[in-house]
This record gives sequence, structure tokens and C-alpha cells, in this order.
Amino acid sequence: MMLPRRSLAQTAEFIIERFSAYGVAVHPSSRWGQWRRSIFGDSGAPLEIPVNSPDFDIVLEAHRDFAYQSFVFDVVPDPPPSGFIERLRFLGKDPVFSKDAKSSKGRDAQTELFVAAVCWNAGLFPVEFAEPDVCCTFEGSGFTLAVKRLKSIARLEDRVREGADQIYRSGHRGAIILDTTQALNPKNHRIWRNYPNGEFERRYGQIFNSEIGAHEDMLRRRARDKGVRGMIFHDTQLRLAGKQQWDTESMNLFFPASRHPTKAADFNRFSTAYKVGLPNSFDLD
Repeated sequence: MMLPRRSLAQTAEFIIERFSAYGVAVHPSSRWGQWRRSIFGDSGAPLEIPVNSPDFDIVLEAHRDFAYQSFVFDVVPDPPPSGFIERLRFLGKDPVFSKDAKSSKGRDAQTELFVAAVCWNAGLFPVEFAEPDVCCTFEGSGFTLAVKRLKSIARLEDRVREGADQIYRSGHRGAIILDTTQALNPKNHRIWRNYPNGEFERRYGQIFNSEIGAHEDMLRRRARDKGVRGMIFHDTQLRLAGKQQWDTESMNLFFPASRHPTKAADFNRFSTAYKVGLPNSFDLD
């Protein structure tokens, strides 16, 4: 599916319109309301926001959440599945910056919506919000996805253990999906240096792979005999990609949980199917 490209302001308008269409109010004090006010002000027209503006970092943070949520709204079926609107109602509950959140129900729900959207976009129908978090269909049978937002690498083993137990209780094979965005960048630093694309991808990949690869034995041990075919790691970071041009860069890692040839092949086939649904780009014009 070819996804439309929009400016940041167009994306804000699209998201607010979709919230309204689903009957979900955007409160002015919510993060979505704050982003709308920072982008449009009182005039209703997009504002020019200089780097020294107190709103600059607020608007910059919008890039990541807007990219996630516009993708969800672009691919959600009509009518949406049970549980979709309930999750939308959680989205306004987090503060603008995830590092400031004592609770993260909003972004937790947003991550589940994103994973479900990838499955919809990949054609892994039917897709449902059911235990453990998202259930899709792969090769004619149910495939369960335990979706976790990882806030620190120190919590990786706990979160994998939780996800593996959930998949085991479901009675189906499945995968654990972990968003590592906050864990790998707990202070939410921005990448202000404009690296050439190749160098940026190499540096990003090295950090991502070394942080996760150091725990390979633990990941396999915690998944053993639980029906877990593998783990999928998603990460996004904000990067200066040109003069006053910011992009939300994503990195994905697919890790087979078993060295058993049949189980590893099962996960590799699922990974190939799942990758089809990932958005090609998170850039906002």
C-alpha cells in the first residue's frame, strides 16, 4: 500500500480529524492538543518555529508520534476492530515527552496500534486486539504478539519473561515485539549532526545490534518452550537530515528465539511477511 506523504501541519490536521471521526475528543491540555497549539497557534495557519522558541522541542517531538499515528489511521480497516477506539482514548493520557511520564498507557496503546497496523498492512488477516496484545493470522493459523515498550535495557529480561509467559498462556505460537526507543535513548537526545545516510545507518545499526546482541543467550533462554518463535525490536530516533529538516529514523531487528531449524524457519517466514507491512519511511515533508 502506497502511503500518502504529508507535511507536519497536514499530518496534524489529518490526525485530529481522524480522532474526531472516531468520536475521541482531543483535549487542549493533552499532548495532541499541545502539539496542535504549537504548530498552528491561534491563527489556524502553520507557524514558523525557530530553534530558540520554547515550542521548538515540543514540535520536534511531534514528528515521531505523528509518524506512528498517521500510519495507523492510514491503514486501519473500516469499521475498525473491537478494541481500536478504546486504545485511541488512551493516547492523550501521556505527557508530550515520554521521558517525563510516570505512566505510559498512551504510548503503550500507541505501540499496540502500530503493531496491529503493520499486520493489517501486511495482509495478516484477521487482526484482533486480544491476549496477549495483538493477534494476527499467519499461514492459516493464529499468531500471537506480545507488545512491550522497553524503558530501560535493565528491564529487558523482565519484559521478555512477561511476553513469553503471555504467549505460552495463549496456546499459540507467537513473537515478542519490543519498542526500544526510550531504552536506547532514555534522555531523549536528538541527533543534531547531519551524518551522510550511509554513515548514519552504520552507526545506528552498530549501537542497536550491540545493545541487543549482548543479551542473545538470555533472550533464547527466556523464550524456550514457551511457543515464542522470536523477538522483533523496533526503534525510532529523531535525526537532523538536512538544513532544518528532521526525520524520524527507524531501525528493526528480527531475532529468532530458537536455533531449532523448523522453529527458526517458522520465525523467518513470519518476519518476511511482517516486514511487508512496515512503513517504508517515517519522513514528514
